[in-house]
Amino acid sequence: MRLQLSCDFIGIDRAVGLAADLEPYIDIIEMGTPFILRNGIDVVRVFKERFPQKSILADMKIMDGGYDEARMAFEAGADIVTVLAVSSLNTLHNAVKCAGEFGKEVMADMMEVREIKEKVLMLQEMGVDYICVHTAVDNQEYDAPLSELRAVKQILPDARIAVAGGIKLENIDEVIAEKPDIIVVGGGLTKVDNPRQVARAMKEKMKKI
Repeated sequence: MRLQLSCDFIGIDRAVGLAADLEPYIDIIEMGTPFILRNGIDVVRVFKERFPQKSILADMKIMDGGYDEARMAFEAGADIVTVLAVSSLNTLHNAVKCAGEFGKEVMADMMEVREIKEKVLMLQEMGVDYICVHTAVDNQEYDAPLSELRAVKQILPDARIAVAGGIKLENIDEVIAEKPDIIVVGGGLTKVDNPRQVARAMKEKMKKI
């Protein structure tokens, strides 16, 4: 079980400092969509050079131009790129094709997917590396990713699944209990007073499973 730090609405200097502070406890560093939009795709290279032993995820949320947009991220040093699961079959296929050529990975983000069973079976057939159940920021006040996580695990018990959306130290136990492969934490680490202590506590809980 891996812990992923999501850098979204923070500056580069703070993100680098935070990642360095949390380095013993995090496995993946995510360049969030707003982070990339603000700083450009080259910020991926900055983090890969600074943290070569960590997996770097570029949250591109690709919806079109699957091959070319994935290539931008991989050429900048990303190990994993995200594509929206609601994208067309051609877009998904092209992102997976690009990842294969670079020896990298694709994570399909399930936001706004309604026909879950049909979609996850298709994603597995297509060769997507990870399925991410994700409660969008705008919906976190009303929803949580747990029910979708359970549904996906029931359909594909052996799939590699990431879970994201409002996860904090206070609620991470119920997420850990479902045994996802990756737990994504953004504000639960970037908005707390003692992120190192929180990350250490999260990682300790994850190691008990």
